[in-house]
Amino acid sequence: PQGTTKLAKLKIGATGLFGKVAGDSSPSTNPDLNVRVSDVWARLHAGPWIDVGLNAEARRQEADVGVTSWRLIGPTVRLTPGLGLGGLTGSVEMTYFVSASVTGGGESISPALRATLGATYAPPPGRIALDVSYRFERFDFAASGGNPARLEQFSGILAGIRLRLGRRV
Repeated sequence: PQGTTKLAKLKIGATGLFGKVAGDSSPSTNPDLNVRVSDVWARLHAGPWIDVGLNAEARRQEADVGVTSWRLIGPTVRLTPGLGLGGLTGSVEMTYFVSASVTGGGESISPALRATLGATYAPPPGRIALDVSYRFERFDFAASGGNPARLEQFSGILAGIRLRLGRRV
């Protein structure tokens, strides 16, 4: 689910994602995960197809070995150029989480980043939009206690349908 409101050049929104991320053949080091991500953001429309803003994200991951929760905050830049066909726009979004922590675990994550590349088709009159994108996320965990440093990466296809309610401003 996603919701957005616009106040002049400022957009404020929230997004929720959930699902299962498949591990690999070593469930003790890379298990299947049930993931829930809640993302709250604010963006300022800085140019014809550029927005800059701030994201705050909470991520909960559940595996057979336990549950972890992450808190991530960082700046975002989003580009949405037209792709030459009416109603078709591209999107490139990059977020660098300058504050990233694991609650209850004492681990630190640095760097943490997310990149999304996609396209949206919104045929006239623009009340419905179809989105498809590819998202890549990387989280570098620092060594702590007796645990070595490690890298976690997630990637996948996102698809969605948006419905605009109210009037376009």
